[in-house]
Amino acid sequence: MNQDTTPLRTAERLWRKLNPSERGPIPTALDPLNPLDFEFAKTVVADYGDLLADESNPWNGCMYQPEGLLPYPKAIVRLCLDYVASSRRTPTFLLDSVMGGLVCLDCFVRAGDELPMDPDKNSLYVVEHDLSPDAPSKDGGA
Repeated sequence: MNQDTTPLRTAERLWRKLNPSERGPIPTALDPLNPLDFEFAKTVVADYGDLLADESNPWNGCMYQPEGLLPYPKAIVRLCLDYVASSRRTPTFLLDSVMGGLVCLDCFVRAGDELPMDPDKNSLYVVEHDLSPDAPSKDGGA
């Protein structure tokens, strides 16, 4: 993968586009009073939702999916889902979808194309290879 197209670089570009005065890394907490933080989180959540809705995803129907499919690092997606879930700006009719997204996020594991696309073999592979969904990401997330 090209260094400029990694999920972290993509997140950083989005962050700087929405926050041109910010020169540091993406913060580990977003400001509930800052509308630009909400825009950042909303964009990340929408892009993640697009991935979940993508029926052409070869792991569709499997319990686990490779973390590398995520449009942004897992830690940033989680930060944004938590932020959107707790924001007063989020319409209540979307909260169930956001909470479902949080649950689904735990099913993205540190595996690549070797993760079986067959639902019957997928979960067994994760157990056999000790690919804990809670383990820290290797991609340098937030």
